[in-house]
Amino acid sequence: MTNKETIKEPEIRFIFFFLAVIILALITGGYLYYHHNIQAVQAAKEIELKVIAELKVEQIQAWRNER
Repeated sequence: MTNKETIKEPEIRFIFFFLAVIILALITGGYLYYHHNIQAVQAAKEIELKVIAELKVEQIQAWRNER
């Protein structure tokens, strides 16, 4: 093997460090994306439940006024 074919120790460390940084960035980005989507779904469901509750109140009031 010639010197060009062998991988030097500092090059291996740089490659592992670079991959670790990329993996950490992907994990962090995935977590932030997931957390943002969870909050968006919760907010949408909260609004949906409020609307349903208001409709039910109106239905009960209309039913009581009929009696």
